[in-house]
Order: sequence, then C-alpha cells, then structure tokens
Amino acid sequence: MISDEAVAPYERPPLSKEFLRSTRSAESLGVLPVDWYRENDVELIDGRAVSLNPDERAVQVAGGNNIRYSNLVLATGGRPRRLDWHDPQGRILYLRSLQDARALKEALGPGRRIVIIGAGFIGGEVAASARHLGASVTIVEALPLPLARVLDEDIAGMYADLHGENGVNLRLSSQVVAVRAGSDLELTLHDGNVLNCDVVLIGIGLEPNVNLAVDAGLECRNGIVVDEFGRSSADGIFAAGDVANHFNPVYQRWLRVEHHDNALKQGAIVAANILGDRRPYEAPHWFWSVQYDCTLEAVGWWQEHDQAVTRGTLESRRFVRFYLKAGQIVGAVGLNAGRDVRRAGRLVGSRMRIEAVNLADEAWDLRRALVATPIGGIE
Repeated sequence: MISDEAVAPYERPPLSKEFLRSTRSAESLGVLPVDWYRENDVELIDGRAVSLNPDERAVQVAGGNNIRYSNLVLATGGRPRRLDWHDPQGRILYLRSLQDARALKEALGPGRRIVIIGAGFIGGEVAASARHLGASVTIVEALPLPLARVLDEDIAGMYADLHGENGVNLRLSSQVVAVRAGSDLELTLHDGNVLNCDVVLIGIGLEPNVNLAVDAGLECRNGIVVDEFGRSSADGIFAAGDVANHFNPVYQRWLRVEHHDNALKQGAIVAANILGDRRPYEAPHWFWSVQYDCTLEAVGWWQEHDQAVTRGTLESRRFVRFYLKAGQIVGAVGLNAGRDVRRAGRLVGSRMRIEAVNLADEAWDLRRALVATPIGGIE
C-alpha cells in the first residue's frame, strides 16, 4: 500500500465530528491495528506515487522506488477544491486529512470565531462540532439552502432551521468577493457586509485525484472510468472509492460517489474480482451525516423520481422520505430513522411496487415487503 500520508490507514468520517470534539483520539481512528499489516504481509510504503507505466506494470514512487505489480488498485480519493485565498498566518483551512483535522481542532474553542465556506456535509458537520466547542459560527453558502445539491427543498430547509436553532449565522445565496488578512481575517460579501473571524474553513467539495491515471493514459471522465467490476481502461488496473466513476447496473448509469460506505463496498468488490470471483458492484449507495442530535441517512439514487412519500414528519425530526419511480423505490432519505432507511436500501432495485399509502403508514412494517424480496443491500 503506497500512501503519501505517514500513518496507517484510518477512518476519515470522524475527523469532522468525534475527533474535533475530542471524543475519539487519533489512535482510535485506525482501520486495523498497526501490527495487523506486518502479520498479514501487507507492506505500508510512505511515499507519493509519481508515475504509472501500464505497459511495464510498474509504479514509480518519489525517492526512486520502482514497484512492479500484477494488479493495481487506484484508491487515490480526492482533494479539497481550493480557493485562491492566502493568509501568511495559516488561518485559511481545509479538511481532508488527519493533519488538516489537527490544525482545525487547534483553531476551535470557546469564543473563537469561524467562518465556513460551503454548507455541504463537511461544512454542516464542522459547524455542529464548532458550536459544541463553544465557537461562534457563520456559514457562507452560494446556494439558497444547505445541502441543496443532495437533498430536496423541504429537507434542506429543515437543515437551515436546524443550524439557526443552534446559533449558526447562515448567509445563504451569498458569496465572498474579497479577503483581507490582518489581525483578523476580514471577508467581504457580495452585498457589502463584512465578516471578521479568527479562522476560515473552506468546504466546497472534492476534485478526484486523477493525475496519475491521466498521465498514464487511462480513460478519465469525472474520475477514473471503471466498469461494474471496477476495471479501468488499462489491463490489470482497477479503481475504487471517491476517484472511481463506475458503471452501476442497478441505476444503469455512470456514478462517482464520495461516501465512506461506497469506498468500503467497492473496494471489497474490486478485491474479489482480482482474486477471480467475477462480481459486479451493485450495492445501493448509502451515506450518513451526524449534525447536532440529528442523524441523516440516505440510500439509493433518487434524482429522477416521480413520487415522494413521507413517513413521519419533518417537524418531529424523525421521518423517512421514500422516492419512487413508476411505483418502485429508488431511494430514501431519513432523519433519526435509520432502520427504515436501511430496509428501503434492500428494496432499491428490487423492481417491487409498494403502495404509497403503506409507505406513509408508520404502523405498516417494511419487513412485509422484504420477506418477498430476498435481495442484498444494507443489512
């Protein structure tokens, strides 16, 4: 395993939540105990892969090591999209790595002022953690609602209310037009208002790390293009996780998914195919986000639904919204209703039609449908 981070593989989701709030230590984030790698003949190489030669099946690592392979997995993930802002004191931050999280953690605390650019998952989770730590939080978002790219208007509006109730100053439909670094960081908004703060976190999404693949001649289009088995355009090279633009046989389209569960499941499928077990990657995509006392879970790909049915109420902060197309569940989003979301995940792609009245009825048990639908998915 080649990585330019000088630590063993670790879990990234806690970086914006438990790690910032000091309820989990850096040592607890490891995917596996450090000794496991040595005991199982897994070599961890600290270094940056600088070139890839598919014809010679070799990877060049910074410092001169030339590593041969029979099969290669590119799990290079993504890097934060950056803005051309500069501060000699290092108060403009991003969050992707453990090192990033340590810097952000040091900058937070009671009385500190943070401006977050972007109200996506990273921005929302850091806002919740920063408020927990007693910091003053302002979020600047170009879109009219938080999470507007991934949630429908009703649920995104509920998140705007949630942040407001927890003391976050939301500046929606707003953009920063000028930054001045003095004793404070001074951000001028498009409407002329000025925000003064101690630190800025920029959370405006990821760019897939495809440089190595592009230079090697692999097909890349919004990530490294792979088929349903994780195979790239070059023999013996696979890709998985945030960097992989994969063909999904359930949704019959190419998707690049930036979520933890996707990386875990797709990586396992790629490993199985390398070992000769021809298995397509067809699990429904599932993700979660914890902000304040609310756990959001979502499954499926619902962007082309023709009907939405809600079980529970948004006002109660416990609900699941099912998205259907031609009467079939194609996705679900729930708040504090993980059991129903996971059951909906097992129905995605089943081609089973379920009456909307049953989905809306909290007394109607989704397991009735599951009994007749022995498919995989979220357990």
